[in-house]
Amino acid sequence: MGVASTEPTIPGVQEKISASTISFPVSSSGQRDYIVKLNPRGKPELVRNEHFFMGMAKQCGLRVATTKLIHDRDGNDGLLVERFDRSWMKVEKRLRRVHQEDACQFLDRYTNDKYRLTCAAIAEGLRDNCVAPVPELARFLLLLAFSYLIGNGDLHAKNVSILADGPDGGFRLSPAYDLLTTLPYGDQRMALKFEGRDDNLRRAHFIAFGERYGVNAKAVSVMLDKLCASAEPWLERLEEIGFDALRTDFLRRTMHKRLGELRAL
Repeated sequence: MGVASTEPTIPGVQEKISASTISFPVSSSGQRDYIVKLNPRGKPELVRNEHFFMGMAKQCGLRVATTKLIHDRDGNDGLLVERFDRSWMKVEKRLRRVHQEDACQFLDRYTNDKYRLTCAAIAEGLRDNCVAPVPELARFLLLLAFSYLIGNGDLHAKNVSILADGPDGGFRLSPAYDLLTTLPYGDQRMALKFEGRDDNLRRAHFIAFGERYGVNAKAVSVMLDKLCASAEPWLERLEEIGFDALRTDFLRRTMHKRLGELRAL
């Protein structure tokens, strides 16, 4: 990768983000439940990082969990994430649990396998479990393309889930969650192999993957074009996250490079 020589480093970067994330559920007396996330040591601006890229993902056409930045009395950041695996029952006036399974669960694999699975294995699981698999596979492909674009090196198998929230009770891909860039923390490779790769992905790889699972090439091309067009303005807003100038510059240049890889020649 052309910009790797100026990559900023932080001690302990080989540890994946999910291993250091601080999060806990919060119940409310209202119609929603939440998860609160806090900044761990050694991972600066992790909360603002996730909030920024969740907002970007929504603008790029992904269904995402709703997030909100919160602060304690000392000004420390927290991230409030609305739980999408809870649904308000109006008649009973209570929340019910919505059945959710992450990829390790619907593929009958141990949690420790979350980095060992491949994107192809997850796609096959979506095809086997979703009531309308092709649209969900297209959404999965968009999630992969977005994660590659932003440098999300922690899109592992437990960060991909299906949810039984369709009108017929069937499974579909859940809203996206835990979307952030790991590039400023020294992790630029995808967590799961995609077309045998974890870096240097190209538009052709996404088209080939889509066609293999029933998403035609034209649909993938339109999806990637929309993603690139929607994402580009966000590259001028990266300072909002709060990284230092070196990390922000590295992130912007890497995302520019990856936009070029996803665009049509």
